[in-house]
Amino acid sequence: MAPTDPPSRATIDALDEGTVLVSSDRVGPTLTPGDAVDVRVGGFTPDEEVQIVVASTPRLLATVLADSEGYVSVRVSLPSDLAEGRHTLAVVSRESGKGVRQPVTVERADDSRQLPSTGMPIPVWPLVLVAIGTVALRIRRRM
Repeated sequence: MAPTDPPSRATIDALDEGTVLVSSDRVGPTLTPGDAVDVRVGGFTPDEEVQIVVASTPRLLATVLADSEGYVSVRVSLPSDLAEGRHTLAVVSRESGKGVRQPVTVERADDSRQLPSTGMPIPVWPLVLVAIGTVALRIRRRM
């Protein structure tokens, strides 16, 4: 396989479960397609090539090198067309087989929490014209 191909689902499932997700654009346990996710995982060999993958069907998000202490720290974006449901976020090295996986839930953004728009929008320009007219009448009456 070429280095740009993600590891197989079997390889991901064989990884130990741990913490991959450091933070995301969302507050809470769920993510939405397109979210940016900060990943920090250690235990790799310095300068080891490491892949960040999201899976039900594995999709490669990034390939990076571990730092001098064996840590990978990177911000990746989930695919905008990622299906709703349970997925796995994984960080894995093909060289050593080391890695970790974390289950995540993906949901579509819920915009229903916004207050509904009620009534009719008021255009501003008629209010401005009324204010100008009122000022002009007051000035004319004082003269």
